Amino acid sequence: MVQRKHHKSSSSQDNAGPSTENSRQSKKHPGQESPKSKKDSPDQHVDLYCAIYIPQFGNYYTWAFAIYNPTGQQWGLFRVIQKIVDGPFIPRRLEINPKDLLRCLSLVHLGQMNAYWSPNFIDAIGRIAVPGEGLSWNCQDYVMDIWEMMLSMGMIDERTWSTGKRRMMPYYGPDYGGCENQDQEELEYEEDDN
Repeated sequence: MVQRKHHKSSSSQDNAGPSTENSRQSKKHPGQESPKSKKDSPDQHVDLYCAIYIPQFGNYYTWAFAIYNPTGQQWGLFRVIQKIVDGPFIPRRLEINPKDLLRCLSLVHLGQMNAYWSPNFIDAIGRIAVPGEGLSWNCQDYVMDIWEMMLSMGMIDERTWSTGKRRMMPYYGPDYGGCENQDQEELEYEEDDN
């Protein structure tokens, strides 16, 4: 019978090969997935949302695009803001649950994309043209531009794109109740003219 002596070796190698951090991390143990197989797994997805807010001014719902990674429990919120009426649009990215912002009315689920696309998605958003001042462009167009970009890059398929667009449309355009105040102001103005 052979007895083995147990002692710590100062050598960086043993019979199994080099003892480095990389080799320890790359060994696959039963029941564990390698990082590559996790990335390629259909279970790894990111949820896609259109966040709808009460407008700060005007009668258009304010929109933002939101992503949620359930694996990392992380939110990403992409929006354009104006600090003054008819001022320039400024793109903003926040890592916050969209519902945590006070004016949030609804979080519309648009679909999912594979988490593999996340880095490309972040880069592509940075390339979306945001006009400084656009009378015919607003935050709703920004979200629609993101949605179009995702389809054109293959991040989502045609069915997801169509379903998501259909879910956003009830909030598209000047439908927020703020127009009631505008009608009242116009009525008062007309009364002053008589």
